[in-house]
Amino acid sequence: MGGRLRQKVDMLPDDLYQVNERIRKAFHEVAFSEIIENENIRKVAEEGHKAFLSVFNPRARVEFLKLLTYFRNTTIEITTDDFFLPWELLYIDTLEKPILYENFLGAKNIISRIIDSGDIPFPSLYINQAIPRIGLLTNNDLEYVTLREIPFFDRLHEEQKISLLKLGILNADDRKEGMRNFEIFLTNELDIAHFACHAFGNDEHDLSYMELSEQFEITLSDLRMLEKLQLFDNPIVILNACGTGNINSKHASFFAKEFLKFGAKGVIATDCEIPDSFAAEFAEQFYLEFLDGTPLGEALLKTRRYFLEELNNLTVLIYAMYATPMIKIANRQISRWQGE
Repeated sequence: MGGRLRQKVDMLPDDLYQVNERIRKAFHEVAFSEIIENENIRKVAEEGHKAFLSVFNPRARVEFLKLLTYFRNTTIEITTDDFFLPWELLYIDTLEKPILYENFLGAKNIISRIIDSGDIPFPSLYINQAIPRIGLLTNNDLEYVTLREIPFFDRLHEEQKISLLKLGILNADDRKEGMRNFEIFLTNELDIAHFACHAFGNDEHDLSYMELSEQFEITLSDLRMLEKLQLFDNPIVILNACGTGNINSKHASFFAKEFLKFGAKGVIATDCEIPDSFAAEFAEQFYLEFLDGTPLGEALLKTRRYFLEELNNLTVLIYAMYATPMIKIANRQISRWQGE
């Protein structure tokens, strides 16, 4: 609107941690419930609304909501190194009215997180390959990764919509060799590195980890030891992590920051734990949008709209984007494969 409004967020680090924990616990009841319960959705809305009130003072709320009213599909950019929230789950309307998906911040807005990843040259916004090269890193112990997610990527490869490279099973008994193979795999010519795996948080952040097949754990500390790793082709990293771990937005941001430091063009990660069945569904819908040439932020927003409008599923709001929303596959228009 041509002006600037500065405001202080009166929260201590422990306050922020508690806000994250309350949202995460309320969200868990929705994500892992077999039946959509209005009561559970209300709990998420209540915690999301408390977070909204905690972050924005009365004047800032008025101005912020005014901006959201003036513009459709607003892009919200959050630049921070240590203030992390599942922003998409902030509930911006009063709780006195019926609870609506539309009032969660991520339901109608593109939210872009920009974090400092060091002195890394700004990568190109475009993927120039006619057939995008995707590297797939999986935990085959997860039922829906094996039954749905891997076959989905195999089908795209067979139909020549992607070029697929798979990481083999890493030997947990020889961690040095396993980490070497992991590092070599990521230095391949890739446009997207897609992780379909478990993820677990830890109060000691360096011990938070992803788990690939054969229980091969890759901690934040392990990633930080890969000081010379360079992702030369600046792939997008999709951390489609699931399971029953204690992941929260701060843990997710740490993983994202490491991959950005290695040269990733951008990262999409989950701020809380999700079922592997939903992670597989998300992958199918997201790639349907992104591989069709839709910019990254819009593709993620369209994926959210699909799950919210067609399936009444709030789980999709937990996916966070650490990237500029304009990243896209250049000159890419393919036939949609649903129903083919």
